[in-house]
Amino acid sequence: MFFVLDAESCMLLNQYQSSGFPEIKERGMSEEGSKELTTVSLADKVKEKIKEMVVDLIPEEAWGKMVESEVNKFTGPRKVKDGYNNFKMIPSELEEMIHDELAARFMEVVKDEFTKPIYQSCYENGRTKIPEALCQVFKDNAGVFVEALFSNIMNEAMNAFRNQMHNAY
Repeated sequence: MFFVLDAESCMLLNQYQSSGFPEIKERGMSEEGSKELTTVSLADKVKEKIKEMVVDLIPEEAWGKMVESEVNKFTGPRKVKDGYNNFKMIPSELEEMIHDELAARFMEVVKDEFTKPIYQSCYENGRTKIPEALCQVFKDNAGVFVEALFSNIMNEAMNAFRNQMHNAY
C-alpha cells in the first residue's frame, strides 16, 4: 500500500529523520493564554496524519462492512479446527469474557456464603457435628440424595443380574 503525503507531512518527516529522531518542541497555549512549550513526538504527529489519510481513502460502505465484520467476530461464535479436518464452534470473545466475569463473581458469592458461621463445622462430645444449615438442606432433599447415591449402584447390579440370566439360558 502506498501513501501520498502532503507537503507539510513530508517536511515534518524529513526534519524528524535529519535530526536523528529526537522529540521536537511545539508551541501551545496555556490556560492563561500565554505561550508555553510542550514536548510532542514528531513520530506521533506523522502517525496521526497517516492514520487520517488511510481512513479517508476507505469508502464509507467498505468502512461500514469492515466495522460490522469486526463486531461480528467479537460477538459471534467462532469456528476452530479441532483435529484432522474436524471443526467445532466455540463461544465468541464477548461470551467468554462474560462467562469468565460471571464465574469469578459466582465464586466470590459462594465463598462469602460458605464462610458464614452457620456453615462452620462444630464439635460436640468429641464428634464433628454437621452445621445446622446443611443438616436442614439434607433433611429437605433426602430423597434426591439417596437416589443419586444409589442409582448407579442399582443400575450396575441390575445389568449384572440380566447378563447372568441371559448367559444361564
